[in-house]
Amino acid sequence: MSKSKYLTALISKAPLHKIPLELIELDKENPRIQFLIDSEYARGVKDDEITQAKLKLGQRVKTKTNYDSLKESIETAGLLEPIWVFEKNGKYVVIEGNTRKLIFDELYDKYPHDTEWQTIEARILPPDTSEEVIAFLRLEFHLGGKQPWDPYERARYLYTLNQKGYPTARLARETRSKETEIKNDLAAFKIMHDHFLAKYGDNLDNPVSKYSYFVELVGKKKVRNLEITRVFSIDDFCRWVAEERIPRAIDVRDLPEIFSNEEVAKVFKDKGYETAMDLLATIKPDVASPLFRDVEKVIDQLQNLRQYEINLIREEEPAKKDLLKKLIVVTKSVVE
Repeated sequence: MSKSKYLTALISKAPLHKIPLELIELDKENPRIQFLIDSEYARGVKDDEITQAKLKLGQRVKTKTNYDSLKESIETAGLLEPIWVFEKNGKYVVIEGNTRKLIFDELYDKYPHDTEWQTIEARILPPDTSEEVIAFLRLEFHLGGKQPWDPYERARYLYTLNQKGYPTARLARETRSKETEIKNDLAAFKIMHDHFLAKYGDNLDNPVSKYSYFVELVGKKKVRNLEITRVFSIDDFCRWVAEERIPRAIDVRDLPEIFSNEEVAKVFKDKGYETAMDLLATIKPDVASPLFRDVEKVIDQLQNLRQYEINLIREEEPAKKDLLKKLIVVTKSVVE
C-alpha cells in the first residue's frame, strides 16, 4: 500500500536511531489489542493498572499465528524494518512495531551479552508531532500492515476516532473507503459492543470474530428493516449469533426470506438456519440450490469489497489474486 501523506512528510524528519530497549514501551492504544484491554477494564482493572507486562501478554496473544516465524526471521537475519516511536515522559512509545519490540525483548533475554539485542533501530517522530497525526498514523500503519487487521479492531479504532470528534467523512478519506461503509462500521461496532459483547463476550472463545454478522445486520436494508419493524429484536439477533443458529455471517442475508413465511420462521427459531432453508426450498423452489445461493453471495461480497481491501489484494496478497483468477477461468468453462 502506498505511503500516506503523513508518512511521506515524516520520513525525512524522523531519522533512524538505535534506542536502548529499556527506554521503549509498548503502545497502550495499539488498535490490535484493544479488545483485550477492554476485557481488563470490564474486570475492574484501572487504566494505571494496565502494565507493560499486560500489554506484552496481549500483543503475544494477538500475534501468535505468525509470531514464531517473525522471531526466527529476526533472530537469523536481523531487523529488516525499523519500528516507529514517539517520545513521552522520557520514554519512547511504539506506534508501529510492537511485535518486533517484544521479540527483541525475548532475544535480549536469550542472548544477554549480545549487543545486537540491547538496542533496536527506530524512527523517532518529531517532538512537535500532533496527537492527530499520531492517531491517523496508527490507522495507516495498522490498515496497511503485514499483520491482517481484524474488522472488529478496525471498527473499534474508527469508533474511538469518531468519538474524539473526527467526522465520518474524514475517516472515509483516511481509510480510502465510502462514508456509508464507515457509518455501517460504527453502527455495527456499537450494537455488538453494547448488546453482544456485554452479554456473551466472556462465554465465547473468540467473540470479536462475530463482528461481520453485525455488519450484515446494519448494512443490508432488508435485514435491518426486520429489526426496525420488530420482527425480531437486537437481543434475538445476538442470541442467534452466540448460539451459532446462523452458521455464517453471509447467511444473515437470508433472514428476509426466512421471515417471509411464518412456518419457516418458526422452524428457524426452533431448529436453526439449515433446517429452515430446507423447508423454504420446498415452499420456494427458486431458493433450493445452495450452490447458486452461495454464488450470489460471493458476487455480492466481491461487488462490495472496500477499496483498501482491493488494494491489499492487488498489491500484497498474490494468493487471493490467484484464487480470483481461478474463479474467472472456472466460471468461463461453465458458461461458454
